[in-house]
Amino acid sequence: MCPICGLPVKRLISKASVIKSYSVDHQKAGEKGFTTYRKAQQGVYEKIAGEGPELISKSKDFDSKSATPKKPKKIIDLDES
Repeated sequence: MCPICGLPVKRLISKASVIKSYSVDHQKAGEKGFTTYRKAQQGVYEKIAGEGPELISKSKDFDSKSATPKKPKKIIDLDES
């Protein structure tokens, strides 16, 4: 019986939950076509293995694909005639 509501309770048997820890071999991942990155600092990741950009940055001032500063977008003043 449920101690809160008093209704009958049925026991179910299920699979055990097993959590397996693993480590990543960065060189093997690179050989298989994956690119692996390591966090260098807040919002910046550097490439460890594989093909791809050497650096990925979350900063709005940088293009994440080439790690070079972006050109500012052209601003259009709609009030000006």
